[in-house]
Order: sequence, then C-alpha cells, then structure tokens
Amino acid sequence: MRLTVFIILLTVFCNTKLVAQENQAGIKRNFNYIEYYPDSTIKRALNFENYEPVGYCIVFDNMGNPITIGEYKSWNRFGEWLNSDGTTSHYTDNVHYTRFVPGCGTGKWHNIEQFNELYEKLTR
Repeated sequence: MRLTVFIILLTVFCNTKLVAQENQAGIKRNFNYIEYYPDSTIKRALNFENYEPVGYCIVFDNMGNPITIGEYKSWNRFGEWLNSDGTTSHYTDNVHYTRFVPGCGTGKWHNIEQFNELYEKLTR
C-alpha cells in the first residue's frame, strides 16, 4: 500500500510543470499590460498608452523563458525584433519583411548577448 501511494505521489510530482519564471517582479513593475498562460506563466508583457501598445514588448515561451523582444508603434510591430536564438525579424507597419540569421556563427553570439542585455535592462 505504501509503495502504491509513493509511486502515485512520485508520478504526480514528476509530471507537474515547475515554472520558476525569472524576475516576475521586474516585469510587473516595468510593464502595464501582461498576458498569462493558463498556468500563470507570463506570456507577453508590454505597455499601453491611450489604449494602444507602445514601446517594447517581451514574448515568453510556455516555460517562462523570454524568446522575442521588439517594439510597437501605433498598433504595429516596428523595426528589428530580437529573438533569443540570435536571429532577428524586421517589420515595417506590422509587415514581416525578413528574418535574418547571422552567418559564420559569430554574429549569432553577438545577437544573443544583445538580446540578454536588453532583457535585463527592461526587467530591472
């Protein structure tokens, strides 16, 4: 009986998604609009002024890791959006016109570093 209870508890514990999203306090402090996944992990954080998104937006995966950072202007994605894998996406008036993958591996590490620095700055 004890073994059965132990196995059930172990199964439940091992299948439970443990989310330790970093710096939720900084995210909540710096953004006035936050969307959540059903398990309360932050999905997207951005700011609204006069009922429209402005400034930076951070998008998170379902484990709470930041995956994309970019800017909104007049309801549109604008300019360069950095991705945590080192790639970038470029937008003009919400139209995605290119995705850039750095060559030779050297630019990729620079872009990842730039992404991490921007994330730290936005969530302090």
